[in-house]
Amino acid sequence: MLNIYVCEAHAADDVFPLNSNREDGIDYAQPTTVSQRLSIANDMKTYWSKVNQETYDSTLRDIPLLLDGMDNTLAKAYEARPLRMFVVDARTMKIAYLSGVGPFQHDLDEVLEFFQKHSKTS
Repeated sequence: MLNIYVCEAHAADDVFPLNSNREDGIDYAQPTTVSQRLSIANDMKTYWSKVNQETYDSTLRDIPLLLDGMDNTLAKAYEARPLRMFVVDARTMKIAYLSGVGPFQHDLDEVLEFFQKHSKTS
């Protein structure tokens, strides 16, 4: 399982910034360098660990954090912005599970259940 951070969905300098991001202390301009993207990605990982404490501690804490390239290849190819969850079958390299676009059209528990069920049968 991997966590791949892509471009900011509601960047402070974008068309649709969110007041809730500002209120939550996660209001960032669109990064223009890899080091900026990495810094924001690490902040988001910390933020989600606080918001989803129980799930994060039991399941997500040790998932490696990777970054999409600055050309946003993954975000564009998979419509991964603002948040999307995939399970890729390692044998076939095909998407076995695709959530709806987050944050409202996916369920973290459903994704984890799918992942755990299918990883046991692999």
